[in-house]
Amino acid sequence: MLFPEVSEVDLGTDRQSMNGSIAQIAQDIQGFEKLGVTHVNLVFDFGSVANDLKKRLEYSKQIKDAIIPSVFAT
Repeated sequence: MLFPEVSEVDLGTDRQSMNGSIAQIAQDIQGFEKLGVTHVNLVFDFGSVANDLKKRLEYSKQIKDAIIPSVFAT
């Protein structure tokens, strides 16, 4: 289970894992994949979008779309 906190802007390199832009969160998940993780569950029950189902679904799709190309590249 991962608890992403999506930012509209890139947070740079001094950030906690699973916090940052869609691209940064996708990179974090790709890093977990390199460690052997094969499944993740994104949980948006906390943070800025906890009560916004539309935004939660939008972020989930954006993260998935950012990750899928790397999965098929291997």
